[in-house]
Amino acid sequence: MVQWRIFLLMVISMSKLHSPWRRLPIWLMTCLLAGVTWSAAVSALDIELTTNETAWLEDHTDSNIRVMVGTWPPFHFVEDGEPKGLAFDYVTMILDSLGLAVEPVPILWADALASIGKFEKIDVLPTIARSAEREKIVNITEDYLSFPSVIFMRKDAPFVGALGDLYGQTVALENNFIMHKRLAKDHPEINLMPLATTRDSLEAVALGRADAYVGNLAVGSYIIEKIGLANLKVAAPTDYAHDIQAIGVRRDWPELASMIGKSLAAMSDAEHAALREKAFAVRFEYGIDTRTVVYWAAGIGAGVVIIISVIVLWSRSLRRQISERLRATAELGENQRILEAVVENSDAMICVKDADGRYLLVNRKWEELAGFRREDTIGRVDHDIFPQENADEYRANDLEAMNSRAMVSTEESILVGGQTHIMMVQKYPLLGPDGTLEGLCGVFNDITERKIQELALAEGRQRLALALDAGDLGTWDFDVATGHNTIDTNYANLLGYSLHELEDKLKDWYDLLLPEDRQASEKAWTSYLAGETGRYLVQYRAHTKQGDVRWMESRGTIAKRDASGKPARITGTIADITERKRAEESLRENLDELEKFNQVAIGRELRMIGLKQEINDLLQDSGKDLKYEIVE
Repeated sequence: MVQWRIFLLMVISMSKLHSPWRRLPIWLMTCLLAGVTWSAAVSALDIELTTNETAWLEDHTDSNIRVMVGTWPPFHFVEDGEPKGLAFDYVTMILDSLGLAVEPVPILWADALASIGKFEKIDVLPTIARSAEREKIVNITEDYLSFPSVIFMRKDAPFVGALGDLYGQTVALENNFIMHKRLAKDHPEINLMPLATTRDSLEAVALGRADAYVGNLAVGSYIIEKIGLANLKVAAPTDYAHDIQAIGVRRDWPELASMIGKSLAAMSDAEHAALREKAFAVRFEYGIDTRTVVYWAAGIGAGVVIIISVIVLWSRSLRRQISERLRATAELGENQRILEAVVENSDAMICVKDADGRYLLVNRKWEELAGFRREDTIGRVDHDIFPQENADEYRANDLEAMNSRAMVSTEESILVGGQTHIMMVQKYPLLGPDGTLEGLCGVFNDITERKIQELALAEGRQRLALALDAGDLGTWDFDVATGHNTIDTNYANLLGYSLHELEDKLKDWYDLLLPEDRQASEKAWTSYLAGETGRYLVQYRAHTKQGDVRWMESRGTIAKRDASGKPARITGTIADITERKRAEESLRENLDELEKFNQVAIGRELRMIGLKQEINDLLQDSGKDLKYEIVE
C-alpha cells in the first residue's frame, strides 16, 4: 500500500511539471520502481495467500464477482444509476486488491439472501448480520461495521423509552432482516409490519400506517434527511446494543471469504479512516499528457513503452477509484452531519466521554437539564462539575459499563432543576477498530411520567384483582378474527349459569338481552369493532337462568390491533349493577315525589297570599287598618 501511494504521488507530481526535460528523470525512476511495486499491486493489502487461495484466484481471474447493491444507504445503494455506499466501497477495494472484477447487482435483500444460498444472482453480500441460521447458507467474515439500533417514531407520538413500550403497537421494518427475526422471537407482543425496504418502513411511520420503525441509526437518519421525512425522530435506543454487520460470501467459496477476512484484518487505521472519516480531505486534480508519454517512450524503447502503457492504464483506473471513494467519503461526512443533528435535537440527554471520563460531547438537552454550559463541561470530568459523592457514583457506574463491554441500562433518580426525575440511563461502551476501549456514550431518558402511569396502572390492577377475587366482576376476551369469546367462571355466575352453559349461550349473545336493549348494544359494539373508540362501555338488561332480569355493565379496551389499525383482540369486564340501578331509580322516584310536594306547597302558599290580599283590600275600602303584612 505504501509503495503504491508513493508511486501515485510521483505520477501526479510529474504531470504537474511543464518541461519534458524535467519529467525525464521522474519517468526513469518510475520505470525502475515499476518492477518493485507491481508485485505489491497483486495484493495491495499485503496478505499471505494459501495454496488453495492462490489456485482459486487463478481459476477466477477472468470472472466477474457479483456484488449485491441493495436499498440500504449509506452502506450500499444505487444513485443516479451508480452503485454507492460505505460497505460497497469496502468490498470493491478488497476485490480490486485481489485482482477480481466487480459486477454490481441491484437487488432487494430477501431476494439476495435466497439467491446466494442457491449460488444464483449474487456472490457477495456487502452487509449481513450474523446468526446461526445464516451461517448455514453463507460464509460470514468477521464483523467490520457497527451502528446503534434505535426506535424511530413520529414527533407527536407518545413517549417511548424501550421496546417494551411498543407492545400492542405496529412496528414497520425490513422483511427478513435480522431485526425482523429478533423482534418476532424476543417481543411477540409487538405487531410487526414487514416491508420490502427501509424507506418503505420509514414512510409507513411518517404516514401513520405504523407506530414505529426499529433499525440502524445511520441508515434511518440518512433516509429521513434524504427524502425529507421531517415529522420523524429518534425516540429511544433498543435492547440490542448495536447493529453489527459483516461481509457474506457464497458457501462454496470459502477461499474468497478467507481472503476478504484477511484483507479486513490487514487494513490499517488510516485505510479505515479513508473510507469512514474523510481521510481523503484533498481532492487530486491531475492529468497525464499522453502525447509526451508516447514521445519519450519511443526514445526509451519498446520495453519501456509497455511499462508506461500499463502505468497509464493503471493510473486512470486508480484516479477513477479515488474519485469514487472521495465521493463516498463526502457522503459519509454528510451522514455524520445528519447524525450530529439527530443527537443535538434528541429529546434525551446525551453525553460522550473518553476512557478517562473527560466529556467530549454533550447535546442541547443535556446542557438544558444538567444546568451546565457545554463550554464549561467539555474537557472536564465529573469531579470538576458535581459534588464529590455524586461524582464518585457516576464514575463507578461508567467504569462498570465500560468493563462489561456491553450496553448497561439502569433507572436512576436524578435531581434536575430542584425536582427529582426518574431517568432511564443507557450506557454504551465505545470500542476502537482493534477492540480497545475508547470511551462511553450515555443516553438519559426522562421516564417520570411513565413511572407515574405505571404506578396508577398497578394500583388499578390491584383493585381489579380484589374485585375478581370477591366475585364482583367477570372477565371476557374477544378474538375479532375468529369471533370466539372467552369468559371466566365469575362472568357465568353473575347470570346464574355454569361456565359450560353460558359458553353455549354466548353463540347467540343478543338472546340474553331485552329486545329494547339489543339495538343500542349492537350499535355500540359495531362502532367499537371499527376502532372508532379505544374503550367500550355499555349497560344492558339481561335474563338470568332463574328468569329474572338483571342490569349488567360491560367495559372493554382494545388489547391488540392488526396491521391496518383495526381491533384484533378486545378484553374487558362485566359487572352486575342491578342494585345501583335500583338505587338510582329509587332516588329518581323520591325526587319526583319531592317535586310534586313542592309544587303543591307552592300552590297553597300562593292561594293564601291571594286570600290575605283580598281581606286587606276590603278593610282598606271600609277605612279600617290592614290586618296582614304581605311580603312581595
